[in-house]
Amino acid sequence: MRAGALGPLLAGVLLLAAGCSLLPSSVPRASTPEPTSEPAVPQRVVFVGPGWDVGTVQRDGSGPRTIVAPSEPGEEPDDPSAPNEPLDGVPVAFVEGRAGVGAVRAALAYTWPTWSPDGRRVALSRIPGPDAGQIAALVVLDADGSNERFIHTTSDGLVNFVADGVPHYAYWSPDGRRLSFVAPTADATRLGLFETAMASADPYLVAEDAPLYHAWSPDSSAILVHRGAQLSVYSVGRRSPTEVIGRDSASYRMPAYSASGTWIAYVAEAGGGEQLIASSLEDGAERELWALDGGVAFAWSPREDVLAATQRPGPSSPDRGGIVLIDAASAERRRIFDGSVVAFFWSPDGSRIAVVSPGPDGDALRWIVVDVDTGAATEPMPFAPAPEYRIFLQFFDQFAPSHLVWSADSRYLVFAGAVFPENETRPEAWVVDVTGVEEPRALAAARLAFWVPPLAP
Repeated sequence: MRAGALGPLLAGVLLLAAGCSLLPSSVPRASTPEPTSEPAVPQRVVFVGPGWDVGTVQRDGSGPRTIVAPSEPGEEPDDPSAPNEPLDGVPVAFVEGRAGVGAVRAALAYTWPTWSPDGRRVALSRIPGPDAGQIAALVVLDADGSNERFIHTTSDGLVNFVADGVPHYAYWSPDGRRLSFVAPTADATRLGLFETAMASADPYLVAEDAPLYHAWSPDSSAILVHRGAQLSVYSVGRRSPTEVIGRDSASYRMPAYSASGTWIAYVAEAGGGEQLIASSLEDGAERELWALDGGVAFAWSPREDVLAATQRPGPSSPDRGGIVLIDAASAERRRIFDGSVVAFFWSPDGSRIAVVSPGPDGDALRWIVVDVDTGAATEPMPFAPAPEYRIFLQFFDQFAPSHLVWSADSRYLVFAGAVFPENETRPEAWVVDVTGVEEPRALAAARLAFWVPPLAP
């Protein structure tokens, strides 16, 4: 991510939108498929409430639980034995005293919950105050909200957040044993990529400066780092300096490992222009997949070595956009969506892609679900994203691996916003059944909303 103001989403942040058409009339509408089976453990939704509390709730709105809530200045913590005692490694600037209960400054907000894939822990940004400048901390709690541990604190200075409303960007390794995060460095002048093992909680600075994006390998052994235009790989076990791959480009944000772990995708100069590249981790061979004219965002299918990609408008191709599927082995391309693209998300089973596209009036956005095999699309569902959710959509390719839009059974979407015409003003956490069997359901007033991995209680 990059530091600094991002601007309104619909006034220049739709970096991947093209034209104003939503769906070509020739594309058939999807028929209603049979509902898929329920996950083995009922899956919950995590949301950030209007008061910066964080809670979870069942998909049907039952069983609400508060994970953590802000405390007022001077208020004693509910559990004086663990979370709010002074902790080793917490800078003195973050601590008002060392008398135990109430020593750590009270929180004004908790936000950006990021759940570990194994369902055991959740990372959150903790914003305390009001004294000594709103210093933010990245904390990790157990799934029930207990045992708060400080992982990183942000000093006052030129750089406070990694983006508007985002104090940190956290991303768990696939095995749930490590946490990587982007946060200001100690001198608060640059952004840094850190990683740490939960067993030791000793953050290590991997790279710094901005823009800064990264992706975990499927086996949790390495991190692809895209810093500025440079692409490199970091070995987690050795904590070695990053190995520069030597394929520079600033025309994309997120590099990506395929789910099989046999390919990486990035952008590089080739054949007199920039190309979307798939590189084999088995033999090092590169395949040129798509000649680019402007920026691109892409993501691998969860099930196959197939990339979904979308280009933003370029100087000679103002009507770029849509979504193209590209086979890594053959470089064969197939276009499945022709509308403008703000964001897109693969379903866990790889059968569908949820697309966020701008509405015809330029104000609302629309969810459209596209069948990967046929290109058939559901009727658009208009919505106005909550302000914090706008940031999520802007950086969708970075957030997609770390914050879940799809339920584990590939049947339900969740988001935070106002749905038209039911509710045009109050952002809520909404669950949408893409099969159409169940009506969309509002669960709670919310700034952000994501799925909790199904193993979580």
